[in-house]
Amino acid sequence: RTNQTTSVTTGTLRLTFNDVSSSISKTMNFGESVTREFTIENTGSIDAYAKLSFKNLVNSYMLGSLKYTLTYSETGNAGTYKTKLTGMNVPVSASSANYEITDSLLIPANTTYHYQITVTLIDSDVIDQTVDVNASFYTEFTLENGTELNSASEKTLAALNLTKSSGIPDFDKISPGENGENPGSGNCYYEGQEVLVSSEEACNELYEMVTPPGMEPEKVYISKLDFNSYLLSMGLTLGEYLGNATWDGTTCTYEGNSLASTYMLPSAIADNTEVLATSENECNDVYQISSNGQDIYVTGLRYVGAGESEIVEELTQDSGIYSMEDDYGTSYYFRGNITNNYVKFGKYANDYKVYQGTAISRGGTLYYPSLELCERLSRAGTCSVNTTYSNLAGSDMYWRIVRINGDGSLRLIYDGTSAHSNNDNSSDRWALDKVLWNDNNYNDAKYVGYMYGGANGVVSTSKAQAQTNETSSHIKTVLDEWYKTTFAQTVYSTYLSDEIFCNDRSTATEAGQWGSDDTALGYGQNYTYFGSYYRQNSGSKQPSLKCPQQNDAFTVGTSKSTNSDDLGNGNGYLTYPIGLITVDELNIGGLAGQQNQNNYLYKRDWYWSLSPLDFSSRADVFIAGYGNISDTFVTNNLAAVPVINLSADYSRALIGSGTQASPYHFE
Repeated sequence: RTNQTTSVTTGTLRLTFNDVSSSISKTMNFGESVTREFTIENTGSIDAYAKLSFKNLVNSYMLGSLKYTLTYSETGNAGTYKTKLTGMNVPVSASSANYEITDSLLIPANTTYHYQITVTLIDSDVIDQTVDVNASFYTEFTLENGTELNSASEKTLAALNLTKSSGIPDFDKISPGENGENPGSGNCYYEGQEVLVSSEEACNELYEMVTPPGMEPEKVYISKLDFNSYLLSMGLTLGEYLGNATWDGTTCTYEGNSLASTYMLPSAIADNTEVLATSENECNDVYQISSNGQDIYVTGLRYVGAGESEIVEELTQDSGIYSMEDDYGTSYYFRGNITNNYVKFGKYANDYKVYQGTAISRGGTLYYPSLELCERLSRAGTCSVNTTYSNLAGSDMYWRIVRINGDGSLRLIYDGTSAHSNNDNSSDRWALDKVLWNDNNYNDAKYVGYMYGGANGVVSTSKAQAQTNETSSHIKTVLDEWYKTTFAQTVYSTYLSDEIFCNDRSTATEAGQWGSDDTALGYGQNYTYFGSYYRQNSGSKQPSLKCPQQNDAFTVGTSKSTNSDDLGNGNGYLTYPIGLITVDELNIGGLAGQQNQNNYLYKRDWYWSLSPLDFSSRADVFIAGYGNISDTFVTNNLAAVPVINLSADYSRALIGSGTQASPYHFE
């Protein structure tokens, strides 16, 4: 090849190379860098934007192996260069092609800026770079008139051929149903009494439940669907109907067992005490309820069948892509019955296995992504291979785009080993089942933390101590191990960026501000509401993508100087760039306390979010499942659904249309 000329002119802009060669033609050694210096001069009387591109690029190195950095200076003197772009991937191209570097270099009128572009072949100790040994790289450079700066997220939106929807969604309503049919909110009635239900379907199966002595009415009705959700929030599971109980005038019994009244379940579980049914009114049918592998017998509950439902409100059809500010700029989020946010990325190793073991502190089966972790956190001799989840070995991974972050990266939530439709009930749609948030302890406000101060079991005595990021929660430990066994030693880890995962532990500025019982203290056994609770329960929902406390903004690094993609907003306490979805992201995604099977975040199981709810008599966090948002205490065991972030330059290199049939992917 012959070199291009050392000068390119477009309009009032002139690109001039200071080197003998204005192109790069190189077979590089690992760790080697090559730099070209040039100037861009604006000879006009008004400011101008320049578009700089690779021209006739041919690159046979593996995607991610060649990185480039662009720096600039107003004087060209050593020590005065500032970073414009860093750690960017040189596109892979088997044949000669042009690729944009940037289209928004601002050159003031009658000014010359000095630039350096440096291309480096990385030398990785975790990635097999055998294919790079005989690879080569060639490029020239070209200059065109650019455009006024577009945001990083807008560039990703355009690169993926996506369009922002108009308007602002109503976050108090769930996002719509399938094929344009909107689920409605409605009233449900049984014998003239209104029943609060989460959906029209929930009205089809109702229970009668007695109320405490002296309360009016003496009986209330609850849907079977919602009662099961209520039990789940306490770590309970409704078992079989056993028959009639016996009332002897003072005690309600079944086969010699004294029975707790259903309405007293929260107190019975929270206080670890037996609360007995105290009247004949409470003593009727008997149900078995499973609590952490043990059975409880309860009464005061009777199945009555279907009520009468009346749809009273139709929801707006607002599936689409909307915008909201985050910690990096403008974020574009996906909402509702969306079908163009599928991504195929990553692959399980051929020897991937999931292990199940018995929890040390509380019994019951828990799942782990490695034998080492299972043996460390389970009772001795109880670990064995779980064949269901180990069948994932060798499978591709599929994800859904939650949002385009303000810096142009993509936030992805795991969705299985195939492209599932939004209403798919497959258990393949979460990475692990039966995972605790925290092991053994829930009786301190500190346990809402993804990390917390002091060892597990040590009481916190101040908010600062409770929120010191010292000890990893059980779920963080499990997610870190999942990342370690699936991404850490693969090329896929280099595609990911370091973005904030917000475990918002902010509190009100004074007691009573967010609720009459709120102390706003945030430690020990002080009743406390946290920021996510307020945003979800302050009249109308007010979701936010900004993290109120930097201490809660979990990232791997804290600034660019520590090789982080985060711009100094994070806390630097993550080991790996992996986390969970927040309740704010669930809400803007279209979930709002009412079941919606057609939402892309629907999964037929409850799964953890990263958002604390409160501390009452226990530490509670928000959860999602069945197209709904709920909450539970931290020693419950639910599914874990990982969230990762694909870096901006890789995101813009994706091909495909994002549909179920043609998910976004890499060549």
